[in-house]
Amino acid sequence: MFVRRSPKFGGHHKDRTNLRWFLYGMLFGGVIIFALLQWSRPKTPVQLVINTPAPTEAQKPEEFSWSDGANIGVSSPQENISVRSPLLVKGTARVFENVLQVRLKSIKKDKKGQTTEEILAQETVEVKAPDVGQYGPFEARLEFETNNPNGVLEVFSLSPKDGAEINKVAIPLTLDQ
Repeated sequence: MFVRRSPKFGGHHKDRTNLRWFLYGMLFGGVIIFALLQWSRPKTPVQLVINTPAPTEAQKPEEFSWSDGANIGVSSPQENISVRSPLLVKGTARVFENVLQVRLKSIKKDKKGQTTEEILAQETVEVKAPDVGQYGPFEARLEFETNNPNGVLEVFSLSPKDGAEINKVAIPLTLDQ
């Protein structure tokens, strides 16, 4: 016996098969178009930014003089040593735009106890950090002349907000002629 299906009661078997093949075709076409778009777009490297935390007291090398916040550490020269020109300054830093200021000042006290300071040398230094937010080494060479033996080396960065001196390390030195 032959039973004819009516479209009213579920439609023809051919209609369902055609719909199924249409959907498979759409899915396959979508996958192909997606793959072609992914293949043809320019390849850009993914940048991973890791914010390095400041070293803890146990991690700070003792031979460094550190700023508050531990963003600048000066390894050379050490505090209260005698130095000559040219003065080689070395250390590590994590500062805005990897730029530091290194300044050598002469300090004089008069008989009244008032202090006068004279800038003997100043240099802008680039920190060789591998990436933003990471520590990197720096080095500066300062040439100076003075008759005053009392001096201080200052290493600091400038605030991007207002240009104020921040992260300052001040190292007292004896300046030889």
